[in-house]
Amino acid sequence: MSKIAKMAAGLMLSVAILGLLEVLARTALGPPVPELAATLPGGDGELIRRTTDGIQPAYQATRRQAAVGLDQARERRRVVWLGGSSIHGGTQGITRSQEAPGRMGDLLGVESLNFGGIGMDTVSIGAIIEDVVSIEPDVLVVYTGHNELGNAVFTGRYSGPSTARIARWRARLGQSRLYQALEMTLRGREILALPSATTEGQFVVTATTRNEVYWRYEERLRHLVSVASENGIPVVLATLMSNPSAPSIEFQCPEAMKRAGFSAVRPEAVPVDGLLEADIEVATAMAPQCPDLMWLKARRAGDARALDALRDADPLPVRADRKLNAVVRRVAGETGVTLVDVDGFARVAGGGVEPCAWFIDPMHLTVAGHDALARMVAQGVAPLLAVPPPPLAPAPTVERNMGGCCTEACRARRDF
Repeated sequence: MSKIAKMAAGLMLSVAILGLLEVLARTALGPPVPELAATLPGGDGELIRRTTDGIQPAYQATRRQAAVGLDQARERRRVVWLGGSSIHGGTQGITRSQEAPGRMGDLLGVESLNFGGIGMDTVSIGAIIEDVVSIEPDVLVVYTGHNELGNAVFTGRYSGPSTARIARWRARLGQSRLYQALEMTLRGREILALPSATTEGQFVVTATTRNEVYWRYEERLRHLVSVASENGIPVVLATLMSNPSAPSIEFQCPEAMKRAGFSAVRPEAVPVDGLLEADIEVATAMAPQCPDLMWLKARRAGDARALDALRDADPLPVRADRKLNAVVRRVAGETGVTLVDVDGFARVAGGGVEPCAWFIDPMHLTVAGHDALARMVAQGVAPLLAVPPPPLAPAPTVERNMGGCCTEACRARRDF
């Protein structure tokens, strides 16, 4: 056998072994947990593509919004949505019509355009706002804010070309359950550490950073409203909802969590109501001030107030907190635009806290979650278009136990 043939045979055997190990990992651990990864449009690339048919988002990789032009003779009213992966790209395996903008279009019988994108925040939205108003929407919906805090984490953590490449490869390899298990085994003892010591940087969001994020967010939000208003376009500002039972994206005391009996290979809202109180007490003695253990205990107790406080204080926030939602309410009140309090509606549906059945992870939505968001936002859009609003989504009747299965990957493993 020639050297090339031997190499080919060895490669095929290696692939077969890896495939078998991946099957075994998925059998034992369930499907891969979705990896949080952000594409951060910096404004230096092409965000809007202009064609003979009009403008099109260049930052959308899948389920792309078709080019849209200024059509004075259009028969249907036009609504444009702006935001991040919560409205486009964050939920895999669904259609454009199932994402909140498309769903609302079907509910109201209007043209509902989705200009959302993964990683989009008020910086990148501000870079395209003039292009968006040029197609003269009848209503502009702004559902953005998670990435104001999330991008502070991701840009601090992956701020250079080398670390950005690490982020992209981690996201790609994260589709393998075997890789995820190996990564967490190797990195399980690290505390807020980067994948490479040579690329380590400060990415914990401090109180000072948060305050800067809040006021810059407010400033840019007011700018978006101003541009739309100057062009005679009504604006709907929406507060944001997120999964209250989701943990921080990395544990600060993984050894204590392991001692408490937490079995997931990475931070995830798996069931915790079956853990032993004695194990939790031992873990607490190991790390008395551990916020991860506080999260575990709050979920077991169904303590929505404690989960809110932990979400507000998360050092690696990828979810909008209460102060950020307060900014949305203040800007809407002071500028006179329509406010849709999505967070308030969601808390009513969940009996005081957002229902985790609507989420696949900290902030991305299930199909039911997209439908719920569409119906909530429609309450503010419908009067502006002189059409009747649809009924709100019914409160979920499943996964109401905060100590139970509160992510899609966890639910998939349970159903499997």
